[in-house]
Amino acid sequence: MTEEINPQGNPVIRIQVANLQGTEFEELELPVDPSALYTILPRELLERLEVPVSMTSTRYGPEGWPVPVQIGGIRIRIGNTEGYTSVVFGKEDLPARVGDLTLKEFFLQLNPETGELEPLVLREVRRLTTWPGPGGQRTPIPPRGEGGPASEPIQGGLERGETGMSSGEETSLSTNVDRYRRHYRFTSAEYEAMINAGILGECHKVELIDGYVLEMEPYTRELDLVANRAMRHFLDLGWEEYTGMVKATLGVGESFVPDPDYWLARMDDFTLRVDPDDILLIIEVAEESLRFDLEVKARLYARAGVAELWVVDLPQLLLHRFTGPAPDGYLDHTVLTEDELVTPLKVPSKPLYIRDLLGR
Repeated sequence: MTEEINPQGNPVIRIQVANLQGTEFEELELPVDPSALYTILPRELLERLEVPVSMTSTRYGPEGWPVPVQIGGIRIRIGNTEGYTSVVFGKEDLPARVGDLTLKEFFLQLNPETGELEPLVLREVRRLTTWPGPGGQRTPIPPRGEGGPASEPIQGGLERGETGMSSGEETSLSTNVDRYRRHYRFTSAEYEAMINAGILGECHKVELIDGYVLEMEPYTRELDLVANRAMRHFLDLGWEEYTGMVKATLGVGESFVPDPDYWLARMDDFTLRVDPDDILLIIEVAEESLRFDLEVKARLYARAGVAELWVVDLPQLLLHRFTGPAPDGYLDHTVLTEDELVTPLKVPSKPLYIRDLLGR
């Protein structure tokens, strides 16, 4: 991987790209733009490589008007590492560049001080540094240990991967959070308005969980690989009818807007709000957030009416399968080992060995 600087001050790297089958790689040099979520490649290149359009999404132009964009999946090499990433079909107002999602999938980040690429430092993030309050004003939150109610440990487990609740206790976050000041609850509509207004941007890796804006579990390579394997498994479904997304925001409740590691829905276009009846499968991958996913998120998915949820326990190489959604949680919860075969309820034509999902 070579690195230069383009006239805009961004480093330029050499990459190789191919379709998902990897039949033919082409090499090109692109600037790195961490402000862009997806990598953008020239349309003529993607068409030459026979990369199909997997979905149509929406971006907002400088004047705030929605602009449709097409997205596909490719195989990519950066240096000696090869993987998969989603890319946007470029056009005149979308110049080619390497985006933030691709960098993180290869565990790279742009150093803002030196302007150079360096290995991604995976740090444990426990809370937002500022909190978006009423009217869009962001209130600084003191670091833990500097006093004030916002720096106190939150009873009930807003810490990533912990809920602080026994098996018989209420798992709604509001049970334990409402007693603390300076924590605001939002509806899905208010949360989406903050995204559209730029208050919450691509740099904020957050979800709306039971009305609270919480930071997500940091990226790890194994987590990303499981999500990409799920994407490849369901890739041959008809994209004129189905949409499969990796780490895409999904509004499924009045106060619940998660970013599942993978979700599959019966729809021909991407929208933030999806009818739960159209959601075929949601996959959450957990390394340190297992208890949170099993207790809090599973309850909220069930309450929203999502038919099937898989929670992948990476450390233990297990898959927790939830079906039968009800207001108080899923009626059926089974734990499967890596040697077992699982068949999605709403996609019976796509059975999957759990070891293939885990890459074993």
